Amino acid sequence: MNIRDKNLKALLPSVMVSSMGDWIFHVALLLYLFRGTQSGVIVSLFILSSTLPSLLLSPLIVKKISHFANRTTLVSADLLRMVLVASLVLFQDAMTAVFIVNAFLGVVSVAFRSAYIRKITDLYEPDQRHQVNALLNSGSYIAMGLGSVAGAALISQWSLSVCLWIDAASFLLSALFLYNLQADAEGGEKEQKQSPTLKLMLSALVTEVKGSVVLSSVLAFGLSWGIVGGAFSVLFPVLFMTQAESSGLLSTFYTVQALALLAGSFIVYKTKFKENENYLFRLFLFAYFCQAFCFSLALFTDNIYLSFIAIYFMRLCGGIIIPLDTTLIQNNSSEESLPLIYNIHGLTYNSCYQFTVLAVGIMIDSLQLSTTKAIAGWTAIVTISTICLVSLVLNSRRGVANTTESG
Repeated sequence: MNIRDKNLKALLPSVMVSSMGDWIFHVALLLYLFRGTQSGVIVSLFILSSTLPSLLLSPLIVKKISHFANRTTLVSADLLRMVLVASLVLFQDAMTAVFIVNAFLGVVSVAFRSAYIRKITDLYEPDQRHQVNALLNSGSYIAMGLGSVAGAALISQWSLSVCLWIDAASFLLSALFLYNLQADAEGGEKEQKQSPTLKLMLSALVTEVKGSVVLSSVLAFGLSWGIVGGAFSVLFPVLFMTQAESSGLLSTFYTVQALALLAGSFIVYKTKFKENENYLFRLFLFAYFCQAFCFSLALFTDNIYLSFIAIYFMRLCGGIIIPLDTTLIQNNSSEESLPLIYNIHGLTYNSCYQFTVLAVGIMIDSLQLSTTKAIAGWTAIVTISTICLVSLVLNSRRGVANTTESG
């Protein structure tokens, strides 16, 4: 794979710039809301305000954007997100407005992700995709580290408005980079004529997932990680924000994640899967199990240094999982079902994620933090172990059945 090709020169800086703006936005608003309310529920609701609309509207959005060229959707989505973030400068003191704008940002992001996965899949061959995904994810992780530190510093030294303007500018720059992408092979008008009905799209999705061991496994593991991810996204930020030097700990939390995710992506980038895609899938499963184990370890220890070490290895596994997860979906989905499967995968994750985010927020406000940590840790171990075991057994049986039929 040539990392100097025209499309990567557009995609990589776009990912880095917009991701850095996103993390400045995310960290600054988390600190702003928590300092103003001291409520874990508010932190949870802020996260939910973005993910819930995505959960409800993804199938419809995927169908609608199939009428447009991928590059057009990507550029338009970034420009719209720029306007939405900039509008928050006027309404930042109204919590309802913050939540509403965050909800619209989530909806627009669904359109962006759908066009993004289709574009990358169209541009690169199956044996190149894990490297492309790892490289682009690496860019986002670097931006995550820089953006989280910058967000904490800017909200402390300047104001939320500065953070919002920077995020808005990042979307504008991202759109300019994406405009240089290779044009789509087929125009939007042709795609519109061939666009299936929503019912047919969903029917094809179910059939395709049922017939694929890999896709069904990826979706099942997405469910399990939704439980852990929800607790992780709320519990650790609140845990660190309750400590002295909360800004420093929160930015360190995201920086450690960024470094670990970068290391995991580097492992994927340097690994060759061309001759044995089963190895890719086995590595994916092993990394998922290790990730869950490290999450529980980070919760069970009271030593902040050990907690950060466990978080590092947890997210290193995540750095392996994320590009492999995307690659497995790309390589095992049909062209027609790819955007919907990619988003449905996000929905299965978010369905558990949202419940856990809200549950953990309520638990933080109503129970002791130590009790919440223990419940989250044991719930993660039991739930993920159960789902992993069931998934592996079902996949093994299906594999045996397929072997028998082919014989």
